[in-house]
Order: sequence, then C-alpha cells, then structure tokens
Amino acid sequence: MKQAGGRKLYLIVDGHPVHRGKNVNAWLAERTELIEVHRLPGYSPELNPAELLNNDTKQGASSFASPESTSSAVSALGAEIS
Repeated sequence: MKQAGGRKLYLIVDGHPVHRGKNVNAWLAERTELIEVHRLPGYSPELNPAELLNNDTKQGASSFASPESTSSAVSALGAEIS
C-alpha cells in the first residue's frame, strides 16, 4: 500500500476461506478508501488462470505412484525436472 502513492488498490480474490474471514473483512472495511475488493465467483477457472495451473498440477501429480522413500522421491523429481 505504501507503493500505491495514495492511489486506490483493486484487489481481486477467489473464494478461498482465508479471503472471506472475519478478520480480513474487518481489516478491509477499515480501508475502503484505499482498497476495493472484487471477489471472483465460485469455481471460475476462466476468470482465474491460476486455477487452470492448479488443475494441471493436480492431474500430473496424481498420475505418479507414491514413492517408497525420500530418496526415491528426490530421484523421481530430479528426473522430471531435467
């Protein structure tokens, strides 16, 4: 907020419970002149590109068998990265 130089900030958030908490809403209510919140609808991956990435990550991760040890997990990860 310091870097905004007095200009209003527009905060776009999804429906995660953290973004809807009482403390967050109270904090935001005290700063309506500084921050305008726009909440995305329920599940809306077309409006939130991060959801598309999360979905790809979840699908990719679920296609791997669970590693038997930490060392096998590290080896498998290294193979995927390189």
